[in-house]
Parts: sequence; structure tokens; C-alpha cells
Amino acid sequence: MTTCRIPRSIAQEMRDDLTRPHAFAAERIGFAFTRSSRSVDGRSTWILVTGYDPVLDDEYIDDPTVGARINSSAIRRVMQRVITTGEGAFHVHIHEHEGEPGLSYVDREELRPLMQSIRNASPTSDHGILLLSQDSARMEVLSPGTTSFKCASHISVIGYPMGLLCHEESRHHDEERFSRQSFLGEDSEERISTYRIGIVGLGGGGSHIAQQLAHIGFVHLALFDSDCVEASNLNRLVGATAADARKGTAKADIAARVIKGINPKAKIDVVKKRWQDDPDRLKACDLIFGCVDGFAERRDLEVVARRYLIPYVDIGLDVHQSGDEPPRMAGQIILSMPGGPCLTCIGFLTETKLIREAERYGVAGPRPQVVWANGILASTAVGVGIDLLTDWTRSLRGPVYLSYDSNTGEIQPHKRLAYLSSGPCPHFPFSQLGDPVFKPL
Repeated sequence: MTTCRIPRSIAQEMRDDLTRPHAFAAERIGFAFTRSSRSVDGRSTWILVTGYDPVLDDEYIDDPTVGARINSSAIRRVMQRVITTGEGAFHVHIHEHEGEPGLSYVDREELRPLMQSIRNASPTSDHGILLLSQDSARMEVLSPGTTSFKCASHISVIGYPMGLLCHEESRHHDEERFSRQSFLGEDSEERISTYRIGIVGLGGGGSHIAQQLAHIGFVHLALFDSDCVEASNLNRLVGATAADARKGTAKADIAARVIKGINPKAKIDVVKKRWQDDPDRLKACDLIFGCVDGFAERRDLEVVARRYLIPYVDIGLDVHQSGDEPPRMAGQIILSMPGGPCLTCIGFLTETKLIREAERYGVAGPRPQVVWANGILASTAVGVGIDLLTDWTRSLRGPVYLSYDSNTGEIQPHKRLAYLSSGPCPHFPFSQLGDPVFKPL
């Protein structure tokens, strides 16, 4: 299975350029540059778009027999970039119609040989053709060591909101089940049954999220937790029983049991070990909910999400007490979108917090958690995720950082949002997408 992810800013840059008129060419051409990652078993490939370069006006050849033809200067620029960076290159053009686009005879006869030639400049990278339409796309991929082009099965746009340009057809439609949430959009059922959602941490908030996603109708879920239930978890872990605590049932198994009880058609990937020990299963997710305790693990989760262009929703809860005052219980919901402000940009992750990680968690007991506060945080996070995936409110267009005060019952945007600087995130540039590359010094 080959998945392509395109940052929304780059997708928009492509469309803006390709729809500009040219003095004589009937259509415009550009090149998308990519980095790739392959699963350990070789069955999955993720192609991540890192940038786009237009063909310059004076690099077109006046040839009325074809929509557009470019000169050797444009091709040399592409080859030089892939030699220098090791990126892959994809020829990009657009067909101005709706529905899945298809390659013309000229595209097949001329573009495929062109991209095979460009592949010689960077033979260990994926190259090919990306053809856009008004609402869809087709990507033909020439993988290293192969001689034929194969179509990507899933092409998504990563941003506000998420976009699906190409995906394998879902067979899990159930009109009756979705009848009460049709307001989410005409294609919401298709989106919900197509996206793969990852949940890391299934103790408190994560167990609520798993249950709610099952009710909503998500089919593809990946559950990550290496812990087993203890008696101290029964105050907040949805679906856990006293018998589970006695047996030491895995938290991931309990979440899977709850999901299957609600939606027997769900396809659940249960990972009863640290997500770091099997990162390919996390890279396959289209959206990640992080429900972990430590700042270091949040940092590590966000690094993976950013590298592989996956939106990451973080939730957390803490209890503080000062003197004789009542305990203060507060939490946060943060959406970390690739290309936008990260947890460091918004001031949530700091070196000071990471250095003090070893200090005990709060002062009202070890890792204090309660079911009602976890439920509120989880429900709000699920709402953010659904809005991102379906765009039902048509208003989610920027960073999300919500503060929850359990003592007052208030959820409101964090005041730090007002002080965010504009521009791309400096900590995770698109040039660093994909697997880390180690260069000798």
C-alpha cells in the first residue's frame, strides 16, 4: 500500500501555479519533491511531499500539438535538486474537471520515460507523476529497483481541514447507523470509515476517546498501550471491570473489547507494547490522539507525527494544590498540525519542563486522574478531530490550544494563542520529513 501526504500549503501552491494562464502553453507543469519511508516488512510506503517548484515561463516550448512541453533547462533543474537532496520528484499537472483524473496517451508515452530518466539522478528515491483534478488526484509511483509505475492507494492533504484526494473505496457504509450525524457532511460517512485513527495511551482519556470513536463509526483504529489494568485504574478507565483488575488485562484489549461491542465491523490493530517499538503502525495513522503522562513522550510523539505529516491531538490533566486552598484540576487540548505551530512554538513544551520530568506528577497523589475530567477533555478532543476530518463547522482553520478548568467547568482558548508568531514552524521544517538521514561529518 502506498500513501501520499501533501501539506495543504504546498497543495495550494501547486493549484495556484498550475491554474495560471501561460502566453502559449495550454496548461502548466510543475514538479513536487518528496521523501519516502518504507515499513520494515516492505508492504507499506509513505510518500511525503516536501516542496514544489514551478516550471518557469521561459522554460516552455511553443508546441501546439500538446498541452505543454518543457525544455532541457527545466529538467536539469529538477535533476540537480534530486542529486543534491536525495529527494524524489513527481511531474505535476492538472486536468480541469471533477472526479478521478486519468493520464492521456501523450502523458503515458512521454511522462513515464521522462520520470524514468530523472530517477537515474536519485535511484534510491520514489519518482513519478502526480495528476490533479478539481477534487481528486492520481499518483503513479516508480519505486527504487522497479520498472513499472504503480498507483498510490491513498492521497491526502494535511491541513485545515484534512482532504482526501484518492483512497481505497470503503465497504463499511451503514446509512441507518449514520442517520443521526448526517449534518457532518455528505461524504462524512465515507471519511469516517476511511481514516485510520491512532490512540496512544488507553488509561484515562484514551479509553473515553476509543469508546467515542467507536460510537461515531470509525472502522480503522490502532490502539497503543503496553500497560495492564490495576485496581487504581478503575476510577477512570472506561470498560474496565474488577475482574480485569484481578487478571491484569491489557488496557489495549479492554479498549478493543469496548469498540467491538459497539461496532463489530471495526478493524482494530492492538499494539500491546510501546509505540516506539513498532513505529510503522503509528506512521500508518491519519490522525493521532496522544493521552500520555510525560512531557518527553509528548515530545517524541509529536516528532513522529511531524516527520510523517500526521496531525496530533494531545490531551492532559493535572492537579495542583497550594497550602490550604482546594486542589486545582486543569487540563489542555492541543492540535499540533504539521506546518503550523508545534507544542514548543505555543510554549507548552519547554526545556524546563523536560528537565524537571523526573519530579513527581502534581501534589494531590501519584498521577491524579478522575473520570469526569478525562471525559470532558476526551470529548472535546474528539470534537476537534471530527471537525478536522469532516470540516462540518467550516471554521477550524488554525491552531487549537484549549485550557480546561475543572473547578469552574470552563473550556476556553489559551491566552498564548494571541501571541503566536505567523509563519511556518521553525522546529519542524518540511525539509526534515521522512526517516532521519544520518550524514558523516
